[in-house]
Amino acid sequence: TLHRTTANPRVSFTGSLMGKRRVREEDWSTLQPGDVRHNETTHSFNLIVPGYKKTCSLFYDGELYKSGVMDLVHTYVPVQLRGKGLAALLCDAAYEAAEREGMTVVPTCSYIAETYLPKKLSQMRRSPESSPAPKICRKVAV
Repeated sequence: TLHRTTANPRVSFTGSLMGKRRVREEDWSTLQPGDVRHNETTHSFNLIVPGYKKTCSLFYDGELYKSGVMDLVHTYVPVQLRGKGLAALLCDAAYEAAEREGMTVVPTCSYIAETYLPKKLSQMRRSPESSPAPKICRKVAV
């Protein structure tokens, strides 16, 4: 196994292939939904983790978006950053944007439908003073 550090103390390479980054908590632990950027051109919400070249993204259907429906179709987080709550940050930002714009959300993405929403709804039941749930629907006639 090779190990090399660079002049930058936040960058450390480990593993048999150079270029595999070891994830350090300071790279992602202070990120908030406000760090997520909404890009209407690419129909996505994007989060760049400091020190990483790849972007975490949540994509939605651009055609339905024009009609007031945010169909969240795919969430992508690079392998080395998974399990850190970054996909949930993307979802939080998307749901906040949908609520601000009075949109209906369709959770087509399996992560959102099977992981994010059950956790979020459970948190909301435990904490009733939290913000109201956004409008959610499972199917939309196009």
